Parts: sequence; structure tokens; C-alpha cells
Amino acid sequence: VRPSDSFWNTCSDVDKIRALTDCYVVANKQSKVDEDFRDKVRDTFATMEDCIENNEMSSPVLQLWRDIREISERHLKHFYNMLNIEFDRWQYESSYVTAARRLTAALLKDQIARVAPSGISVVDINGELEEYAVVRRSDHTTLYLSRELACILNRDELFHADRYLYVVDRAQRKHFEALRSILKRIGRVDLAEKVEHVPYGRVKGLSTRYS
Repeated sequence: VRPSDSFWNTCSDVDKIRALTDCYVVANKQSKVDEDFRDKVRDTFATMEDCIENNEMSSPVLQLWRDIREISERHLKHFYNMLNIEFDRWQYESSYVTAARRLTAALLKDQIARVAPSGISVVDINGELEEYAVVRRSDHTTLYLSRELACILNRDELFHADRYLYVVDRAQRKHFEALRSILKRIGRVDLAEKVEHVPYGRVKGLSTRYS
């Protein structure tokens, strides 16, 4: 639930980030012990995705999400400005919810993906680290991987780049293995070979889930 305007609008971005971090920690702890809370979170996420897909971006259910995105973007731009770095284009993961849903439906129709007994949709990849990759939850909401897949396909249509470099910590190795494997399954071996994970070590700092 978004804080009241009387409180929220008087807070600095730093104060808002601290409050959001505190809430995130509490929510993660609560989700481990409260099944009703977990169900409510899943329902809220599904509603948010429905609003995005239906282009209902002014919906109250997305208000706090919009605030968080704006705060994050301001913070990132300030940070990169100190390094004299500017980006030509900003792309948002949420922009690919609709494309990811349609893509997953197409994967199921073409029998590249299958519905597991638990209700999740998976693609068998027989990779080095995983045997299958989950591309849709049982409630039909998208995941990081399915949105990433939709994103890279769109990027290649736009830019036709020689390589796509992902500078992401080494913990995401499985993710990029799955991404490349699915691209190969859908006949985009050319694009899979362009995807390059540039890993770095884990950054020590605040553990937002457990602090």
C-alpha cells in the first residue's frame, strides 16, 4: 500500500528508498511464514500485469510502482552523471509484459514449451546447469526470463547488433544459459550466439531481503 500523500510527498528520494527497503525486508520475512500474505502478493502482481497489458497505466494499483520506477530512474541518472555516462535509450523490463505473455502462449502452441504438473510453463533446455527453464507461472504471470526473451528479440529487430553484452553479476549465469538455450529452440541460433554475459563478482553490501 502506498503511503499517504501527506507523508510521501514530503520525503526526499533517499528517505523514500530507505522506507521502501525497510518494507521490502519486512515483506520478504512475512512471505516466508504467512501463506495468505503470499497469495495476496501473487494476486496483486497478476493484477499489475493485467493493468500493464491493458494499458491501464493510471490504475491506482500501479501508483506505488510508478513512484518506485521514477525514484530509481532519478537515482540511476544521478549516479551515471557523476561518471559522465549518458545513455541514448532507456528500456524498462515492464515494457515487455505483453510481448512476454504473447511469446509464451506461442511457445506453448508450438509445443516448444509445456505445462508442468504444477501448472508452470517450462521449456526443456537440457543445459549444463538446468534441465528446464520456467517461462510462465501457474497464474499465467511472466517472469524475468520470459520478459528478457521478449526484450532481446525486440532489441535485435531494432538494432541488428553484432553482440549484446549483459554486464550482470555471475549469479545470473543460469539465466543467460537458459536465454541462449530458448533462443536456439525457437530457431534463433544466430541471436543466441550474439548474447554474451559479462560477469563480475558479487557486490558486498546491504542484503535487502534479510537485513
